[in-house]
Amino acid sequence: MAYKIWLFLWYFVLASFCGWVAEVGYIGMVYRKFKNPGMLNGPYCPQYGLMIALPWAALTALHWQTSFVATLFFCLISSFLVEFTFAWLLRKTTHIRLRDYSKFKWNIKGYVSVPVATVRGVCFSFIVVFIVPVLTSLLHYVNRTVGWVILYAVLGIMLLDIIITSITVQRLNHQFKRLSELGDRVREARNALGNAVTGGAIGAAEAIDDLDLQKKLQEAQKTADENYTALLNKSNFLKRRFMSASPDMTNEQYEKELKAYRITTEDRKKRSAERWKRNRYEYEATFENPEDRPFAFGMNFTKLFWIFFIGCLAGFVLEECWAFFIAHQIELRVGLVYGPFQPIYGGGAAIITLCLYKLYKQDDIIIFVASGIIGAAFEYLCSWGQEMLFGTVSWDYSGTPFNIDGRTNLMFALIWGTLGLIWIKEIYPAMSRMIEKIPKRPGAILTILLVAFMLFDGFISCAALTRANERAEGIPATSSFQMFLDKHLDDNYLALVYPNMQKVNEDGTKSEPLKDTVKNT
Repeated sequence: MAYKIWLFLWYFVLASFCGWVAEVGYIGMVYRKFKNPGMLNGPYCPQYGLMIALPWAALTALHWQTSFVATLFFCLISSFLVEFTFAWLLRKTTHIRLRDYSKFKWNIKGYVSVPVATVRGVCFSFIVVFIVPVLTSLLHYVNRTVGWVILYAVLGIMLLDIIITSITVQRLNHQFKRLSELGDRVREARNALGNAVTGGAIGAAEAIDDLDLQKKLQEAQKTADENYTALLNKSNFLKRRFMSASPDMTNEQYEKELKAYRITTEDRKKRSAERWKRNRYEYEATFENPEDRPFAFGMNFTKLFWIFFIGCLAGFVLEECWAFFIAHQIELRVGLVYGPFQPIYGGGAAIITLCLYKLYKQDDIIIFVASGIIGAAFEYLCSWGQEMLFGTVSWDYSGTPFNIDGRTNLMFALIWGTLGLIWIKEIYPAMSRMIEKIPKRPGAILTILLVAFMLFDGFISCAALTRANERAEGIPATSSFQMFLDKHLDDNYLALVYPNMQKVNEDGTKSEPLKDTVKNT
């Protein structure tokens, strides 16, 4: 029973993700851009997961897995029922319809389009018959404990995402309600002002009183207009993402306010596009006189080195956050023996920039895929190079799904893709301008010093790892430099800076992490 629940949850998670990928692919092919289509913020669409997992569960319980007719029946029922339930609950709780099929033929109360649900059910029946058995055989190779950990993590994130999205929708409705109230006040103020202007006055005293009244009404109208505009412009990333992912959304209670909010959102997008154009100035600007060029202008070694250096620092911060919030550990995670640096992040940032910085005008999906491939390939090469040179690895993804020799996996490829997309589109242009604001002469001197330090740090780190292997083989120190390494960069120090590094044995197995090896000795 526990194994069936395990499989059910895996089918749900994988189908949710694959459904999201299919939606993204469809949008990318039709609209030529990357867009998160789901109601939730993460890369998953739970309704697709249920449309696959529920028929499988029913067929398994009834032992009808081999019957295609039964599979088709349950997939059709699931396709209709899940979509209807989602849409009905959303409308009843929030007055929102993400899609309204009322104007289409053969719909069920506007919640479900019969042709669309039928085609989807037929497609899912083929998935359940042909693909699910393959997934079942692949899941046999996944360690059960590791699988449960991954499921708990993904389902926990999904549940948190559902809560956050629900709060976002409720806040949007509350904002629409306040907009409706403020809109009524604006109309009342305008009507009162119009009556005061057209009503006229008799006598000087009445004229003065009428003038004062008009001024007060004008101030009241101005205040009401300002409050309405301020509330209309009140937004955040979650609200904008939800609105962007739901272009056909309707609100039965606050339709007028929804339209006004959508217009304001479109205006904000236009302003954002103008800001992106300013960010792209670095790519397109030219200087007739080379002397007028700023520090590290364009794409050159200096610019790439600063990107590498900043990426190393940012990587250290990300690794520490990952260790604390995900692994619930407080440990030092660096790539060099001196300083808070993670060269794999710096190298990844530099390589992605060098390969993709001219593609900033391309579709988001192209940059996303290219960044994922480049980042995963770079991560693989770094792990392979470390093993070839020092006989060690600093990370091992062997127990994770869709990994390649334990050196990289699909999840981190997606992370590389996301980071690369954000980097190329938004962060790099702004950072490039910041680097170019460094004064030329101090910048050149600082670059030389930092390059020298990073080269020294890399050399001493490689030497320390090489000497650690020699110590493990019982080779004594024969030079003052080796004695220096044994004294200042001994196994205890290396266990502090490389706590998760593992020795790769001749048979391919890996030893305990360095922190555990040193602790046991």
